[in-house]
Order: sequence, then C-alpha cells, then structure tokens
Amino acid sequence: MTTAEDIVNKTQRKMLTVSPKTTVFDAVVMMANDKTGSIFVEEKGEIMGIWTERDLLRESIKEDFDVKTSFIGDSMSTNLISAPHDASVFKLMDICITKYIRRIPIEKKGKYIGMVYVFDLFEETLANKNEELKKLNEIANLEYYKPSWHRTRR
Repeated sequence: MTTAEDIVNKTQRKMLTVSPKTTVFDAVVMMANDKTGSIFVEEKGEIMGIWTERDLLRESIKEDFDVKTSFIGDSMSTNLISAPHDASVFKLMDICITKYIRRIPIEKKGKYIGMVYVFDLFEETLANKNEELKKLNEIANLEYYKPSWHRTRR
C-alpha cells in the first residue's frame, strides 16, 4: 500500500519556508512563483506554523491589514495537523475529511519531510483503482469462464 512518504517522494515538492517576520506581500510573491497555496513558517530550523491562501483571505478583510507591512507570523496557523511518514492513503484521506484540511505535513523522526495535498490522495486513489480494474479485467476474460477441462462438442 502507498504511504505518505511514497507520495512525498513521488511529487518531489520542495518545502517552501519563510520566517514569521516575512511580510505577506513577500510570501505571496514566493508562493505565486512556486505555484503553491501554502508556505511553512520556520524559526531556528523548526517549523512552527503554516500560512495559506485562506489565511490571506481572512486577513484581507480586516481594516488594519496591509499586504506590505503585515507579517506572516501574525496570521499563520500554529496547530499543525500532521501525519507520520508511514500513514496510508486512507488514513491521510480520513485526516483531510475529519479535520477539513487540504494539506498534511508529513513527519519522519520528528522532522517534516514534505507535504501531501488532498489532490495527491485523489490521484493516488484513482491510480490504485485503475490497477484494480486492470487486474479484474485480466481475471474476467474468456478463459476464466471456459475452464481448460471444458470439452467442446464435436
């Protein structure tokens, strides 16, 4: 069965990180250049939070919000919901569904090794179902229904 680490290795996404004192503007530019919707917030080599486009959305309606002077650390999510590197696709999907999240940081030996997106899980699930269908089609061929001991009438 495919694990979280397998997906991280397959996608080979780099972990984009910034300090909590990075401005929202600078973070958005980095995210746009990287074509990602989230960025890890790191301080002294430790991941302390995540900032996503939803955080930008929530912050942008505040009266005192200024994209050029607001800091990521002031609006990041710090209660990271993560999964172990050996978690199955089904466990990861369960986390996404029950916690209403689209991204799961993956941990191995106390460090984050990458992130799995809900779309990665959809893709992996569809690939597995496709393989299952191929195997079923191989089983359900004519020879299956016409065993070797079956005699043809003369």
